Amino acid sequence: MIAMKNTLFILLATAIMLMSLTMVVSHIEKDNAHLSPPILIERTSLNEMLVTVKKFPKDQETLELNILIPKSKYVTVAIKELKLISSKAHSLKCSLPSCFYTYSIVKIREYKILSIKLHSIASLHGKVASVDSMSLVIKWRNPIYSVDAVKYSPIFENIVKNIVYNPENLYEFYIFQGEEEKKINYIIITDQSLNDTCEIFIQHKTVRKNVTAKVYTVQFINSTVDGYDLPERIRNFIKQKYNESGVEWVLLIGDNSTVPFRYVLSNENRLPTDYYYAALDGNWDADGDHIYGEPGDEVDWGADVFVGRIPFNDVNLVNETLKNIILYEMKTNLTPWMKRILLAGGILRYENETGSNLPKLDSATVSDFIADILPEGFSHVKMYEGEGLSPSVYPYNISLSYSSFSNEFAKGYAYINIIGVGSEDTVYRKVWASDDGDNAPETDELSLIAFVDNSTPKNNLYHQSVIYCLASMTCAVDFSVNCLGSYMIKGYMNGSVAFIGPTRNICFPDAWNKPGDGYAFDLNFLFWKLAFSRPLEARKPGMLLYYSKLEYVLSLENITLNDRINLYTLILLGDPEASIPIDDDGEGPQIYAPVSSGNIYDNVSMPYMLQINVTDPSGVFNVCFRYKYGENGTWSSWKPYTECNGSIYRYYIPFNEWSNYTGCTLYWQVLAIDDDNDVPYDRAVSVSEVFVGGMLIDDDTSPPQLISLTYDEVFYDGQKRGYTVEVKMYDDSGISLVRLGFFFEDNKSMTWITPVSQSGFTYAFIIPRNACLPHIRKHIKFIIEAIDADCDRPNDEEKFISRKYYTALIMDDDETPPKLLNVRFEESGGDGIVDSRDYLTIYAECSDESGIGMVIFNYMYSSEGVWRSELMFNVGGDVFSYVVPHPRPFEDLFFYIIAYDNDTDREGDQLYTNSTMYHLKVYGVLTVYFIDQSGSPVENVLIKLVSNNTVISSAYTNSTGHATLKVAEKGGYIIKAYVGPIEIAEEFISILSEEFIVMSGELFTVTVNVSDADGAPLSNFEIAAYVDGESIFSRFSSESVVYIRPVPRSKLHIVVTFYGKIVGSKIIDVDRSLSIGINCSVSTLVVKVESLLGDPMEGVVIKVRELDEVFLTDADGVCIIGQLPHGTYTLTIQVGPITEEKTIVLDQSSKITFKVPLVTKITVGSFEMYITLPMMVIIMIIVVVAAVALILLRKRYVR
Repeated sequence: MIAMKNTLFILLATAIMLMSLTMVVSHIEKDNAHLSPPILIERTSLNEMLVTVKKFPKDQETLELNILIPKSKYVTVAIKELKLISSKAHSLKCSLPSCFYTYSIVKIREYKILSIKLHSIASLHGKVASVDSMSLVIKWRNPIYSVDAVKYSPIFENIVKNIVYNPENLYEFYIFQGEEEKKINYIIITDQSLNDTCEIFIQHKTVRKNVTAKVYTVQFINSTVDGYDLPERIRNFIKQKYNESGVEWVLLIGDNSTVPFRYVLSNENRLPTDYYYAALDGNWDADGDHIYGEPGDEVDWGADVFVGRIPFNDVNLVNETLKNIILYEMKTNLTPWMKRILLAGGILRYENETGSNLPKLDSATVSDFIADILPEGFSHVKMYEGEGLSPSVYPYNISLSYSSFSNEFAKGYAYINIIGVGSEDTVYRKVWASDDGDNAPETDELSLIAFVDNSTPKNNLYHQSVIYCLASMTCAVDFSVNCLGSYMIKGYMNGSVAFIGPTRNICFPDAWNKPGDGYAFDLNFLFWKLAFSRPLEARKPGMLLYYSKLEYVLSLENITLNDRINLYTLILLGDPEASIPIDDDGEGPQIYAPVSSGNIYDNVSMPYMLQINVTDPSGVFNVCFRYKYGENGTWSSWKPYTECNGSIYRYYIPFNEWSNYTGCTLYWQVLAIDDDNDVPYDRAVSVSEVFVGGMLIDDDTSPPQLISLTYDEVFYDGQKRGYTVEVKMYDDSGISLVRLGFFFEDNKSMTWITPVSQSGFTYAFIIPRNACLPHIRKHIKFIIEAIDADCDRPNDEEKFISRKYYTALIMDDDETPPKLLNVRFEESGGDGIVDSRDYLTIYAECSDESGIGMVIFNYMYSSEGVWRSELMFNVGGDVFSYVVPHPRPFEDLFFYIIAYDNDTDREGDQLYTNSTMYHLKVYGVLTVYFIDQSGSPVENVLIKLVSNNTVISSAYTNSTGHATLKVAEKGGYIIKAYVGPIEIAEEFISILSEEFIVMSGELFTVTVNVSDADGAPLSNFEIAAYVDGESIFSRFSSESVVYIRPVPRSKLHIVVTFYGKIVGSKIIDVDRSLSIGINCSVSTLVVKVESLLGDPMEGVVIKVRELDEVFLTDADGVCIIGQLPHGTYTLTIQVGPITEEKTIVLDQSSKITFKVPLVTKITVGSFEMYITLPMMVIIMIIVVVAAVALILLRKRYVR
């Protein structure tokens, strides 16, 4: 029956349209505010429409025209008539349209809108063409006029009527038929864990708002709906509900992990968006690459549903946020705060900032335009940038700052517009703070200063706002669950009921002077323009957001990448359908005359009273109290009144509760609900100001006092006891607990310890040594905590905690590795060459402040390649040695020393030092035993080891006939024996290890008797023997007989030297052992010294200049100089003041006498006086004169 009625209705409507086409041509001519030229729309046939611009205005080159057309898959637009004014060569620098019109089709739910841009000037074939008038013909085929009635939406119908130029055609093109029994206006999509949490909200929407609502879980959708991924399944489910039930509103509850965003544009620039769930036409991925929303992908910008999001998974947060929305929608009284808007915006860019050559971009520009469109009776507060070198030039009420915004926010504003530089949790002002003199702002001259963030106090109690925030990232809930948008909408009875902001960076224009200049400012302005053109109850944030985006898209001829970014990223956090109905009685009860118990001490065991007067014409339904302890305390829950007496309501706070908050001032507040209950949720609520009660006073409020603290600033690991801290505390009530908390800077875990001893109020703590040792060169930090013994009531004790961390440095008492002062070696042979017969002693001299713990000798022979280690022994002081007995011959010995200190306070404490690598060559030893023809060992035979005509080693035989030769390498060698230049023997030997060989040769002994010229034996002379000019024998002899051995068969030249002079020589032929004598030119010299009277002079000094020697005469005045080589000598004697000198030629034994002109020598003690002849004469004269004088004097006396 219903189907038959619908069919008749369609036939009737079609007949009426045909009749109207045949009888009259419908002319539609309008003058819209945004289209000043007359537009003529003619319905020329059932499937055709003619649009005519009668005349283009001179100051308007482009006309925007939105035309409603029927649902049809086949729509064409073409120029029917064009009237050109002029056509000339293209000489303009700017680009021009290549056609006189462009168009696109946008679908909104079931409605199709043809968006046309008409251009009066275009570039055609290289020429500029201007038109005066234009006609376009619009055609379609197979239109569908009938629409399922369940998809009808008055809200969307109203949007379409306001957008299109021909709303009269709406009821011709779209005929809604059928029943609306299955209608669901509002769906919630969330996790199954939050299903029950939404139940009260569902009832609120359905009962109070008459908006049929239902909740669906992500788990249900994921398991029953097809799609590439979860976002596509959710979108397909929304489309399904739209087609089945005509859904208008969608609320997503959950963060990105629960109800994920659709990420759009590209993998490199992934933008999270909820637009994907609102615009249901097209699949957003035309090329099938799963990169959504790219230019060219099938994106229809017309929203089919309005989407909001509550980005929480926590049950409590979701519950509070939904209750906050319910409370907001229960407001029915048009109080002044509902007609206030706060316009807070900073400067986004300064002129020529960082060399950009761009103009200044001040958000105050768009804020002023918003202020100009406010309805009558609406008030605003402008909060612009007032600081820096280039503040805002626009007039404002309050300078923008963190404190000024917080203060205004607390006053309550129904609407708030915020523009600034954004991050996830903060919106900043940009201030040009300084200038280096070039009058251009650079990066280091600019300051970003927060003016709102997720710590801004939400003190706008019961004055929840709708906030539009143009600041990047402030809705980036996939980055931070506590982003600014999330922070503002969570909670109860405060904050924001809807927060619009971007999920990523927002795109601002280079310059913006008026609406129509594009990008984010245009979207912002359009939102508020649409909001304030509607009554309060119709200002639904979801509708306004998507309606403003649609208006913006329809105004564009080309959608740029920046447009896409803005359209995608601006999302709504909160309820898309949130609105406030109008009530005839919306005033809450009157609250007045607060009274409290005032100041009260904790020794009074009584409740604390709060009293208030509450009245309301409709009666009082309930009165609740809440309170907090201290200005920064946490509010209690709302408590119903305890007793009532008329209009006086009281609440009593139990003693055992308030007494726990002594020292605090009690703050309290009252919430009153009237009894106006005409409809559900009709009751009005009043909340009082915050009242200040009394002070809750403790009779003993003083915490323990720290009197003194004794500790060392450095703790060394050598200290065997732990780290000691001594604390002296005092409190009038006594001390019940003292403890010390400590941690190390490389391990922040706090450990608490109690005292190890107590004496009066002095407490000793020991931090265990083993706890400190792993933290060498780190600080230990500690605090002191003490609790007094005041326990009048639970928690009455006062606690002391030291205000700072005390710090000590844990140090190693020896951080310096040992010093290897000297490494040396000694070989027992003493020749500086290490051979296999040596005892090789390695010495290491070390020093360290902790002493030397041990010294290791590490060595390796080249043939093995294996290192060995031996402990070196202390041989005195800090000198250590190790003996290597008989090193391996023909090897390279490598070794190095490791010296360890004696610092072993803890594991890993011992330090060591490596010496450099030493390398010694170990020689083999060849022993040669040389004997003569008689088998007797021969000394002083030169043994040479020869290889390739090169002498490798040589040595003389010792007194036992042995010679030891050092051999570096194994191999075959020739051994030659020499006496002087005469080779006396030769052997070949192969040396593989230590070798011993006996050699022999013909050698003789020459016995030499040496005497002076008189034949007397000569001693203390030097004798040398030469063969072919080479010395084979040289010796100083104290005996006159000398044995020259060995002597080879040769001509032997013997030379005797005495006092440096050659005094004798002889050349002989040696072919056997023989004895010879050599008589030398040496004679004996004797010197005698006597006085003038012939007396011998003893002790006279005699110098022989040529010998540089001094001799003394004996008691006989004689000095035997001895045997001297023949030659000239100068003799000097010294007797008292007398010196005499003689030169003699000694060629035979001689005796020389010196006659000294002295009479005698007088000796008195140590005084000596020599008397010469002249002195003797003078003395005798004096004696004679004295005697004569004495005789004459005597004779005179006798007379």
